[in-house]
Amino acid sequence: EDFKNIYNQNSKINSVVERWSLNTSMMKKISEEMNSNYFVILQPTLGIKNDVHQIPINSNDYSLYKNLDDKYISSINFLYKKFKLEFNKKTYCFDLSNIILPDGNSYTDPRHHNENGNNEIANEILKIIETQLLN
Repeated sequence: EDFKNIYNQNSKINSVVERWSLNTSMMKKISEEMNSNYFVILQPTLGIKNDVHQIPINSNDYSLYKNLDDKYISSINFLYKKFKLEFNKKTYCFDLSNIILPDGNSYTDPRHHNENGNNEIANEILKIIETQLLN
């Protein structure tokens, strides 16, 4: 419930996920017109999986995770579940949310990675780009 639907009387878009879907579809078309590849990445964030048992206990990531409240965890999981359904419909979308798990030193705050986490994400994105450009 933290992620309220976007409401606009002049629009048929009723949710943040629908708006995201429309925006990414438009960006894809623009990229095609410019003969460019377009990739969308769903990044990992703390709370979308209950992998707390894999995080080293006396670490920064564990501390951040343990400070998340149940309402936040429920909200982020609800939102990501909807995003994942849309991601599966688009060939240019890649879900990294379950690939990179917190290792103890990956996050600056629950939503943003630090240098270590960003390096992991960048390496995965590079693999996606290389694979897609070779096809």
